[in-house]
Amino acid sequence: MDFETFPTESVLEPYCVIEVDTKGIPQSCAYDQVNQRVVVGDSRGNLAYFQLKNSECGEQLYVVHNSVLPRVHQKQHITSVKWLTPSTILSAGNDGCLHVSYLRGEFLQKGWSYPAPSLT
Repeated sequence: MDFETFPTESVLEPYCVIEVDTKGIPQSCAYDQVNQRVVVGDSRGNLAYFQLKNSECGEQLYVVHNSVLPRVHQKQHITSVKWLTPSTILSAGNDGCLHVSYLRGEFLQKGWSYPAPSLT
């Protein structure tokens, strides 16, 4: 390999920027590539749902902030988020629980929490 011609800089540009309207800091996210949507878990236990859409010219992606589900994990960090099905989201938090949330239309809905203290 010729290191003289090897690129030393990378040009990375964000594909899109998501602004979370909660007081928490984003900690984890799950991206549904098929339906172009994202769920973000933050440091205050909130889940935020976003739908990504193409602009009219089709060249740029923009974000539609649809729903926030407050205090899913009390006020503890959400450490992991996963889409289980197109309408079911599993999250794990520092509160020691697994939580199942549901997507009804464009809005998140609380499901049930299951204690799992070995996760924290």
